[in-house]
Amino acid sequence: SQSAESIDQLIRDLNNILAARTPLNEKIEKFSLSEIIQSTLHLLEKQIKEANAHFEVSIDEGTDELKSIKSYIQSCILNLVSNAIKYKSPDRQLRIGISTRRENSQIRIDVSDNGVGLDLKTYGNQLFGLYKRFHRHIEGKGLGLHMTKMQIELLGGSIQVRSEPERGTTFTLQLADQ
Repeated sequence: SQSAESIDQLIRDLNNILAARTPLNEKIEKFSLSEIIQSTLHLLEKQIKEANAHFEVSIDEGTDELKSIKSYIQSCILNLVSNAIKYKSPDRQLRIGISTRRENSQIRIDVSDNGVGLDLKTYGNQLFGLYKRFHRHIEGKGLGLHMTKMQIELLGGSIQVRSEPERGTTFTLQLADQ
């Protein structure tokens, strides 16, 4: 029974990955990044309260409106913020920052935290791998960052990470402003 459940879960995970790779019904549209961020904070309201998280949001002028696949951007921001909550440090109040700015013809979105961080020298080349997990004491599947990277790249963008153990993590999304 357990084996069947594991295989069933694997098939569902792979189906989600394949579905994300083929934006069949997704259309490029204009939307507000600040609305996406507010929606994300609303969706995670319970986790935010439980973590006693403090947020700083900074949307530079001219970067709030983006033309892209809205559901992909929403999924990426939701995943990065929920990871920041999940990987908070027990030694300090969680601080999460979300900022945007224009860099030439691209929009840059930074999602940063002061959580447990990660040793990129050891794990950096595996970070976006499928089913890769680095903090075994925290529940997860190792799908979120893989999906985030895949969605950003399908949009023609890129994702980078800066992180240090016990100092926090910053994910930077670079997206074409279509």
